[in-house]
Amino acid sequence: MSEKVHFYLTTYSSETSAKFPIFILPTINTQLENKRAIKLAAFVTAAWAIYNLGLDENGKFLNIKDAMIDVLHKKAMKATNKPQLFLEIETVFGGLKASEVFVKAYTNAYQNIIKNGVEKGITDLNNTILNKI
Repeated sequence: MSEKVHFYLTTYSSETSAKFPIFILPTINTQLENKRAIKLAAFVTAAWAIYNLGLDENGKFLNIKDAMIDVLHKKAMKATNKPQLFLEIETVFGGLKASEVFVKAYTNAYQNIIKNGVEKGITDLNNTILNKI
């Protein structure tokens, strides 16, 4: 991986617990309020939960830079058996865990990623979107 790509990946993935409530949560809440699609946001959230386990799909250690890493990792570990437990981090997700619609979409995305991997999940989402165009 080039240094430039590594820099951008590191920058975008660091301190996600601070970025999520500012950039992603408002979008999810708006989508839910307007009864619009939340499948992509649920996938991103599920992928992030799995990322916080600290290993990639090949078992390689991930160097996660986040002030809340201890909380994130602990919840991610508990979520392996019950994915919605990750949504209990209120400082990140607010009251999102109370949304049955989101929890269902998130849980489905989580289980899909675990079963098929991130790359296939992204491919499937892209195909779904392209088929609607």
